[in-house]
Amino acid sequence: MAVIPGTRVVGHVDYRNDRFAVVTPVHDDIGTGWKPADPDDYPTRGKVFWWQPWPDIHTGSVVLFELAEGKGEPDHFAVSKAEFLCPVLEYGLFSYDEALERLTNDLQEVSEEIKAGKDVYAWCRDELLVGPLTPRIDGTRFFIPSDSVRLERVPYREEESAIFPMPNGRYYCAPTSPVTGHLDCRSDAEVLRTAVRDAVAIAAKSSTGAPGFLATRALMQKAADALREGDRLDDRQYKLDRIARALKICRESDEVRTQAKDIAEALRAHPAVKPELDRSIAEVREKAIEAARQEIDGELEAERQTLKLLREEVSALQAERTRIRSELDQARRQLSESEDAVTRQLESLEDSVTDRIAVLVDGATDLLSDSILFRALGVGSTVGGKAERPTYSTANPFTTVRARPVPHDRPVTQVLQAAADAAGVGSTALIRLHAAARAGIIPIVAGNGGSGALSAYATAAFGARVATLPVAHDFLHPVDLIGIRSSNPAMTRMHTGLLLGADAGVRAAGAGMLVLESFNQAPTESYLLPWLQTPDRTIVVPEAARQIVGTPNVTPHPDIVVAATAAAGTTTAQLSPDIWGFAVAIDVPHAVPDSSRRVRPTVIDRTPLPSVSPRMLSTISKMATKLGDYCEIDEGVLGTARRFAAGLAEFQNDGGIVSSLVECVLVPALASSLSGSELTDAIDIALEFDGSKDPMRRRAVHHLARRFQRRFA
Repeated sequence: MAVIPGTRVVGHVDYRNDRFAVVTPVHDDIGTGWKPADPDDYPTRGKVFWWQPWPDIHTGSVVLFELAEGKGEPDHFAVSKAEFLCPVLEYGLFSYDEALERLTNDLQEVSEEIKAGKDVYAWCRDELLVGPLTPRIDGTRFFIPSDSVRLERVPYREEESAIFPMPNGRYYCAPTSPVTGHLDCRSDAEVLRTAVRDAVAIAAKSSTGAPGFLATRALMQKAADALREGDRLDDRQYKLDRIARALKICRESDEVRTQAKDIAEALRAHPAVKPELDRSIAEVREKAIEAARQEIDGELEAERQTLKLLREEVSALQAERTRIRSELDQARRQLSESEDAVTRQLESLEDSVTDRIAVLVDGATDLLSDSILFRALGVGSTVGGKAERPTYSTANPFTTVRARPVPHDRPVTQVLQAAADAAGVGSTALIRLHAAARAGIIPIVAGNGGSGALSAYATAAFGARVATLPVAHDFLHPVDLIGIRSSNPAMTRMHTGLLLGADAGVRAAGAGMLVLESFNQAPTESYLLPWLQTPDRTIVVPEAARQIVGTPNVTPHPDIVVAATAAAGTTTAQLSPDIWGFAVAIDVPHAVPDSSRRVRPTVIDRTPLPSVSPRMLSTISKMATKLGDYCEIDEGVLGTARRFAAGLAEFQNDGGIVSSLVECVLVPALASSLSGSELTDAIDIALEFDGSKDPMRRRAVHHLARRFQRRFA
């Protein structure tokens, strides 16, 4: 009978590519059982064509499939309903229980059939085929789990036709081979426990007592034959096989136990072994004692270290508690005193101050706006009549005072300290003024002691050679600085020729200081920044004023050290943030001059700036990075910080330099651009570099930021 569509076939893959495979039939079943396949039954090449095979099929794979009618392929039949066969593992030298023990304990290589989820079979001694067994995959290996519930009742086959030998040298289980019976393939312990339960149950139904029943295998066989009449034959055989395996396990266990005991007794008494055994026992005992001692010592030392750490933590917490309590008490006292003072002041001033401030702000703002606009438009200038040429004086504004240079062996800090003591200001303010002057930065002093600090520094550094240039509200161009009105170049100002006179005085007698008085009375972006941003600080004189001034441009000498004072009030103009690329702000809250201390004018030699340490440059860069989240710290401000740090390098340590950078560069720059919570958060970030943990210091810097904001913003 020839094969027809629907016939089940076992074959191996001869060839495959991405689109098809060619399978050679090895066994087929046309309804009468499995037999070797006849190539003549598979026209035209003795092959079967397979369209679109699975991705995990390769040349040499063994598959089970049903024949389907071909559709014009090279072969008459095509593959359908293909599946892998269950592989057979060869254990012909071992009984089934030994084979199962190896399968549960040893890891074996995973085949393509196991990867596809197929069970495995074990071919054991006496041509016994045990299975199916469900494997558990562990990476590229597999094993049979010993806790599998299927091991308690595993089918087995004894017919030779149950196994397919294949050309690739491997064996596979025939899909329709009949089951002969079942075996209990669990571990020895599980089999013994189950066999005992079976024996007790059988003994309870028979006249044989349990001790006699368990005495011999003959009684076991008799008990198995006496199973209840309703049991099937294969069930009786299954239980009998389990009882026989249990008896074998007991017998082998008794033999091993007896032999092991005899061997141990013989070795223990052997003259060649006994000394060595005694020595080994002593060594083991000593090692055990030593290990226990080391373990106890280790645990004891660990407990001691833990106790020490706990004591240190307790001490630290107690000290911290004491410190915090002291700070809290101090803060409470200060808060109480502040609240009392504020309450007393508010009771008398609150109502009247609020009303008067509102009136003054409205009136002053209107007047300032009108004044600047009218002056810019020339309103109020004389019209008609004969024009008179205004006077333009270029007299030297510096007072001629006899001054002596500071000796080289006398530290500059001593000179500045003496001047600061006489003026009643802190020496730190004068050191910062000196650093700014050396670095070519404009020091802007704020506070009631600002003018006194500038005067004291000019006395100590320039022999009291200082001149003051008052800034008016209508300064709109750098030409206003040389005494010419930018709104009417034919007119002069009250400080006519002051800058040119100072230039001549410096060229004749040495460096001097020019103070821009109340520099924030006028918009700095109009009259001051254009001058500072010019590389050589040249001021071009308008054509209409050149006859008055006598020169087309004015370039002040570099030895004119420019400083400035800042006014506070409603008539001041907001500063341009770009000013901090050329200036620093130095706060001098108050001055208490000491008339008993008179300081003779001196001259401090102007020396080149030292280089800034790499660590300080790194700190300045980190400041700019961390503050970048709140406002942009441009290169102009960074350049001011670097030059100011260089000027301070000979007079302050790194901590003092950082504090000066925070107070004189970062705080005014932030106060000119931010407000409210953003300003508060940015000041907190800047204070992280200051390193001070003193709450009074942090509070003072926040107050300084608010004062700068009122003056500059």
